[in-house]
Amino acid sequence: MSERYRRCPQCGATKFWIDDELGHKVVFRVTSQGAPEAAKEPGRDLSLLDFSLIHCLSCGWSGSLGELKA
Repeated sequence: MSERYRRCPQCGATKFWIDDELGHKVVFRVTSQGAPEAAKEPGRDLSLLDFSLIHCLSCGWSGSLGELKA
């Protein structure tokens, strides 16, 4: 059984992005437990990144991790 991911409240997508400290886009998913994990770079440490404002990769939605649908 594959792991489930939280979804965008607007379009239902499971991939999001934020900018890292160098201004590079980091694409990630959020596990059902609420933990961000890198979507394009498995195993990348995301612990120092700021997830206070995230952006949906598929639509124009922006918000917080807490707003995602389980």
